[in-house]
Amino acid sequence: GLINSAVSFSVQLVFPWELENIGNAGTFFIYGSFAVIGLVFMMRVLPETRGKSLEELEHLLVRDRDVRS
Repeated sequence: GLINSAVSFSVQLVFPWELENIGNAGTFFIYGSFAVIGLVFMMRVLPETRGKSLEELEHLLVRDRDVRS
């Protein structure tokens, strides 16, 4: 929650300056780029959890952590 609030505050603080100095297209291109980066991160790094039980998720996540160590 703290990180979400900090990012929201930062966006609200910087957004008017960006519109004035970068323009509408540049400002929304920046925010759109962050959205695409987040989507790629989510699709590549985060595991799919739909239809799996808690036990299956625990096994998957613990197995991944043991492999990385």
